[in-house]
Order: sequence, then C-alpha cells, then structure tokens
Amino acid sequence: MTDDYDEAVALLEEAVRATAPDHPARSGRLALLSSALRARYQAHRDPDDLNAAVARCEEALRLPLKDAAERTGLLISLGSMLESRAFRTGGAQDAEASVAAFTSASENCPVDSPDHGRLLHGLGTALLTRYECAGRLQDVDAAVERLSQAVAHEPGRGPEHGERLARLAWALRLRYGRTEERADLEAAGGYAYTAFTVTPPDHPARPERASDLGGFMVDHYERTGEPEFLEHGVNLLEQAAAAAGTHRPVALHHLGAALHRRYDARGLPEDLDRAIAALTAAVQTADPGSMSLLASLSGLANALHARALSPGAADAATDLDRAAGHLEAVLDALPAGRPAAAVSASILAGVLSDRHDRGGAADDRAGAILWGVRAWEEEEADADVRITAAFVVARMLAAEDPDRAADLAEAAIGLLPRLATLYAFRADRQAMLSRLGGSTGTAAALVLAARRGTDRQRAERAFRVLESGRSVLLGHALGTRGDLAELARTDPELVARFREVRGLVEHPVPEASPPVGDSKIAAEAGRRARAAAEQRRRAAELADLTRQVRARLGGFGEAPTLDEARAEAAEGAVVMLNVSELRCDALLLTRDDLTSVRLTALEPATVGRQVSVFRTAVDTVATTEDFAEVATAQDAMASVLEWLWDGVAEPVLTALGHTGPPGDGEPWPRLWWAPGGVMGLLPLHAAGHRTGPAGRRVLDRVISSYTPTLRALRHAREQARRQGAGPVAHHALLVAMPLTPGLPGGAPLSQALDEVARVRTHVGEVTFLCNPEVATDPPADGPAVRSEVLDRLPGATIAHFACHGTTHSTDPSESRLLLHDHQHSPLTVQDLLPAELDGARLAYLSACGSASATAGGGLRDEAVHLASAFQLVGFPHVIGSLWDIDDRTAATLADAFYTALRTGSEPPDTDRAAWALHQAVRGIRDGTDLPGPYDRSRNPYLWAAYLHAGA
Repeated sequence: MTDDYDEAVALLEEAVRATAPDHPARSGRLALLSSALRARYQAHRDPDDLNAAVARCEEALRLPLKDAAERTGLLISLGSMLESRAFRTGGAQDAEASVAAFTSASENCPVDSPDHGRLLHGLGTALLTRYECAGRLQDVDAAVERLSQAVAHEPGRGPEHGERLARLAWALRLRYGRTEERADLEAAGGYAYTAFTVTPPDHPARPERASDLGGFMVDHYERTGEPEFLEHGVNLLEQAAAAAGTHRPVALHHLGAALHRRYDARGLPEDLDRAIAALTAAVQTADPGSMSLLASLSGLANALHARALSPGAADAATDLDRAAGHLEAVLDALPAGRPAAAVSASILAGVLSDRHDRGGAADDRAGAILWGVRAWEEEEADADVRITAAFVVARMLAAEDPDRAADLAEAAIGLLPRLATLYAFRADRQAMLSRLGGSTGTAAALVLAARRGTDRQRAERAFRVLESGRSVLLGHALGTRGDLAELARTDPELVARFREVRGLVEHPVPEASPPVGDSKIAAEAGRRARAAAEQRRRAAELADLTRQVRARLGGFGEAPTLDEARAEAAEGAVVMLNVSELRCDALLLTRDDLTSVRLTALEPATVGRQVSVFRTAVDTVATTEDFAEVATAQDAMASVLEWLWDGVAEPVLTALGHTGPPGDGEPWPRLWWAPGGVMGLLPLHAAGHRTGPAGRRVLDRVISSYTPTLRALRHAREQARRQGAGPVAHHALLVAMPLTPGLPGGAPLSQALDEVARVRTHVGEVTFLCNPEVATDPPADGPAVRSEVLDRLPGATIAHFACHGTTHSTDPSESRLLLHDHQHSPLTVQDLLPAELDGARLAYLSACGSASATAGGGLRDEAVHLASAFQLVGFPHVIGSLWDIDDRTAATLADAFYTALRTGSEPPDTDRAAWALHQAVRGIRDGTDLPGPYDRSRNPYLWAAYLHAGA
C-alpha cells in the first residue's frame, strides 16, 4: 500500500509542476496533492508528509479560487491538518491557526451545506487541541458545544457517526478531568457506549471505540469505586491494545493506567508489573516527539514510582531513577506554559523527594524543591496540582527552613476555598477536596513549628489556616448566607434574584447511574452535559450576585476576622484541635487571647487506632445480643474515653482554668469543640475516667458544644439573635418512623411514638408526620415523606426527628434521614441546602449518626452531615448523635431535654439547648431514672453519642 501512496504523490507532484502558476486548475491539483500527502502521513506517520500537506494546502488558498465552496473545503482541510500537527507536537501556534482556519471556513458555510457537519466536528476537535495546549477551560466548553452540534447535525448509526460521538465523549472526559463534574463523566459514557455499538465489530475503528469506552469505565470506577466498571474497562482496553492500528499506542497507554488503578485497588504486584509493561510498549510504539509519547512516559514514571514505594520492592532505586529520568525527559520536551508541565513537575518533585528519603543522589532535595516550586508558581495550573506540589516542598523544607515551609503551606491552603467555587455540583467539590485531605492539618502544624514570630503570632496564623482550610464546602455555603432583611427593603429585586439563583445552585440536577444499552443513551448524555453547563453558568451568576450583595452589606457571609472571632468566644472558649504527622496541638481561643497547647501524648497512628477501637466497639454493642461481648465492647469504649481525657481533654481544660466542677450556685462554663479531622469521630464531651476523684470527666467541668469553624458558630449566633432571646410559643414539626421500609424487618423503633408523645407535652402547636401504614393516636397530620418534611419545615420553630439515619461513606452530602420514601426519594443533606428557615430555633435529630462525618476518605475536615446542614439552613441549635442510638434511652433523654428547656409552665427556651442536653445526658449517665445505686457510667454507648452543635 505504501507504494500506491508514493505513486499517487509522485504523479500529483508532477501534475502540479506541469501546471502554470496562474492556471485555474492549479489550486485543485494542489488540494489533491495535499490530500495524498496527508493520506501517506496517516499510513506511516512521517511528519515531513504532514508538513508538506499543510504547505500545499496553504499554497492553494493563496490562489484565486472558483467559488466560496472550494475555499471552505480547503480551509476545513487545512484546519484539520494543522490540528493533527498541533496534537502531535503540542504546538500552540498550529492549534491557534487550526481554530482560525475552521472559524474562517464557518463564515461561508451555511447550515444546510454538506460540509457543515464536518466543519463543526473539525472546529470542535481544534478547540480541544488548543485546550490541551493552553489549558483554557472555555476552549473545552466551546468544543463540547460544537461537537454536540456536529452529532445533532447528521444523526445516524454508522462508523462516521460513531467517530463524532467518540470525539464528543473525549471532550466531555477532558472537561471532567478538569472540573470533576459527574454529569460530564456520565454523558461521556453514554456517547462512548453508543459510538462503540454503532461501529461494526470488523470495522478498523472498532478497537479505538473499545479503547474509548474502556477509558470511561476506568474513570467511572475512580469516581464511584464500583469494581465491576474497572474490570470491564480493563477487558475492553486489553482487546483494543491487542489489535493492530494507529490507535494502539493510546490503547496501551490507557491499559497501563487502568492496570495501575487496579493495583491501587487490589494491591497485587502483577497488576503493577503488567501496567509497566503496557506503558513501556506504549512508549516504544508512539510517534517520536509526539504528545502521546510524553503522556505515556509520564504514566510509566508514575507506575515505576508506585512500584518503588510498594512493600518488598525488589529494585526500588532503579525504578526511582527510571521514573525521574522519564519525567525529566517529559519536562525537557513539553512546550513552555503547557498545563501538563505543572503536573509533571509536581510528580517529579514527589519522586525526587522519595528518592532523597531513601538515600538517593545528593542533589535530590534541591531538585525536589526546584520542581515543586516550579509547579507551585504555575498560576494557570489547577489548584490541586499547585497545592500538592507546595506540600512536597514544604515537607522538604520543614527541618532546615521551617519558616519558608510554613509560608508555602499557608499560601497553599489559601487556594482550597477556590476549589469550592470552581465546581458547580457539591459532590464534584467533594471529589476534589477528598484528595487533599489532611493538608490543612499539616499546614497548621508547619505554622506552629515555624521559628519566626511569637507563640501568639504563630497561634494566630494557625487559627487562620484552620479556619480557611476546614469545612471548605460549608464555608462556601455560609458565604451566601446572612441577614438580608435590610437589603430586601432597599433592593428587593437583587435579594429575590440572589435567593432564586442560590436555590438553583444548591439544588442541582439529580445524578443518575450511567445507563447501559438504552437506545436513547446519547440523547440522555447530551441532556446531562447541557444541565452541567447550565449549572456552571448559575454558579458564576451566584458569585457575581454575592459580590453585589457584599458591596451593599459589608461582611455579608464572610469569614470573621481574629478580633471578631475573639468576640464570639465571649460566652466560652473555642478549642480547635489539630492532629498531623508533624505534631498535635490545641488552639485555645478566648475573649482575651489565642494560645496553643502542645498535645504531646497524641500522635496520628495512636489516634487512628483509638478511633478504630471505639467505632468497632460501638458497632459491636449495636449489633450483638451476647451479654459478654457487649460488656467487653462497653469497656473498650470507656477505655478510649479515658485515653481521650488524658491526652486531650484534661490538658485543654487545665490550660483554660477549668480544673474542677463549678461550685454550688456557680454558672456552668461553656466550651465549643472544633475537633476537625479524625478527632470529630470521638465524643470529646464524654471524655473522662470511670472511677477516681470527682471532676475527672468533661461532663463534670463544662457544658460542651461543637462547631466546625468560627464562621459556622457566628452564623448560628446571628440566627439566634435574629430570633430574639427567651421562651416563645412554638410550632413543632414532629416526625416519627416506627418502621422503616427497605431495612431488615423494618428496623423497628419501638419507642419512636412514645418519644414523640413525650415531646408533644412540652411544645406548643404541633404538626405530626408518621409512617402512613402505622395507626397513631392522635392521627398523623401527614405521611413522613421527603416532600412533606420539606414543605413543613419553613413553618416550624422546632423540628424533632425520631427515625433512622445514615452517613454516606464517600459522599457525605448524600447522608440522609430515612423517611418512608427514602428508597426512591431520600431526604439528604444536599436537599436541605436551598431551604430558607427564618423562624427556625431548634432541630433535634434523634437519628443514627446525624452529627457524624464520614469515617474514611479525605473529607473528615469538611463536617458535612445532617447536623451541620440543619445549622446551615437556619437552626441555631441542633441536637445530633455520633452513632446508632438505643431506642429506649432516646425517648427518656428527649423527655429530660425538653423538660430542662422549660421553667415552670413557660414554653421551651431553645437558648438553653446546650445546658438542657448537658443536664439530660448527665442524668442518663448517673442513672437518675434508675433505682438505688445503679448508673450507666460504664455504658457510654447509651449516653455519650448525644451532642449540641451551634450557638
């Protein structure tokens, strides 16, 4: 076949030479020669052929042409060839010229032209290549739009239609890689699946379509953790890589990446070895000097780095050397300013850092710092890439230059809030932030370990780091909340639009599972992609509206200054805990000072073990009926609470001057815990010793409350102030679920109706919702379903839920209360966000884990759970729980709590919520409802779960 190409090129070259420069046929013959040269390039990848094809096409365009259609066709051909060259070499100039050629062609290409679909497809592809050269998100947005139009322009079922679908799928995957919007990922899967099915099994493009679909499967696995997608992806990529063709280097690259992911999931060395073999083959078969080659070299370096760090690595030093060499080659070849350069520089910094730690070359430390700083200083790079690089450098500098390390880490944490504004969907923000889990704690530790400044100045810097880097998602939501009453009087249109757009942003399009096999899959994929684009537009509008509101209302929704934070500590100290590999500390914020206490008894490994012991014991008590096992588990819980007292609570309380119980007639001091990270999984308020002198328990010294940040506490206080102080007549929403559909045996809560009946005696007007099939006396006012609860909440001052709840392990915004319709219409954290509850005062969540953040992953600092959601939407006081609650105890404690809220016949005073819960929990612990000398001090499962969050 190569001889045929050579012959065609030779004949056409002779024809061009024989044609006079001013002959009307010359442009057409140059166009044919250009096409032949391009075909020969596609056959054996000689870049000289592509260069010559571009030159002949440009020469033809400089000649007089017979009509606009001929010019349009030549411009489309030129744009396509320039895009191919730019894609191969990474040349930004070619990418710009390609977009310009297609744009020029569009000026004389009407919608009904046979070239219009080809033009849209080519322009979309050129915009994608320009995006990969320059990293401008608007280019990939425009590419998705043009490629969607190309698909719609000529719908069909053949391989050509499959090519257009595949290119659109690739564009969506590229955008997903930047924004992590799941709608884009699932739309990409829809298009990739359809492209695969419309391409016949014997068609030359079938392996490439299999590679595309396999890549989507792996991406979907990375997002959801569903292993079947990973296995399907590997199988498809193996098929694609086994077939011959120009697609094979890319298929080998994706196969290597998929096998690397499978190694991460299963830990089997053979997966990593196979990944390295596939990526090595990709490097060997890629076009010399191509961007595909550089991508495969980078992937190979990643895999070699992972093998060097794996347990029992046979030749770690060689693997690290090879990884560093490949990355240096990539960085030498990448054009300046390419987004991939910052990624490769960040990875190289990590490789050199690890090689330095293993006694590598003398200049590895300097190299790690050099490349890490280069990645950090690339301001156009993605924030997560810059943050990762900054922490590599900060760790390298920590021992010899702690001040520079602290400065860099502090600056990196300053980028975290940007992530909350870049992604339109809450779950997408979570996916990005989860990979940076622990960064805030490390930065605070580095700041506290710095040499520059006084102890107080270092504590103030650490406070700013923790306040900025914790609860980023919650802080983003708080940034659009505040008192708008005054502005509503002077500019009602601005406030109305602000509230409308905020509601649309905080309640986005529901995400469905990716469809498989549906003939309408591409149409649904397009709908989801358009919904994601609309959501991004709304997020941008909300940011603009927020700026307008802040220009009129200074400080609206903004984080408190240090002086403002001290003012919030006037009612009691705020304790911010920080656990990191470097050191563990408590920051103590009072009305007059901000200090730090080194928690020398803590270290991350010990904290992790104690959390594991505690949670295992909680699960045992909740699930077993064996008395001996329950007793052992309760003892394990009590032992962890003693460790928590010795290592955290006692040093903190002593530093604050709370050295014993308050005297008779003295007011109980208050204290707010801001635990952060893994410490938020333990009941700090319940820390203490079972035996020994009185007062060796937190409950006997202070009233504890919780807040994720000072900003959240200030929000709760503002809500409380707007409601006014003292007891008022209440309208309570009471929700009971004695049986829960979908749970084994209905998971009966035998005391739920009794609990609600007791609460009813303490509150005023009541709306009561319950299972529709459960008969109650008095009858329920409606079913306990999502829509009823959301409709009734705005009219309630008190909301009390006696039901099951769940905490989502990977997506805390999907944590939910289990109402009657939870299987198909769950009431989640995300559902609560659009609510505007101006009269809310108290939410009591007598539900499992309503105040517990996810136990795993990188989102522990985010404090995204049901209790924080109720606080965000307007409840200044929230009662929640850290684990499954004993049904009988729940009813008793609720009765005691509401009793303590009241004085005589007065209605409940919700401002006493923290004190009332403290009294109720102490009463349950001390067995005030039990006969004789019995108490529950050795059974913390029954009383230690309850906590107060808020004002």
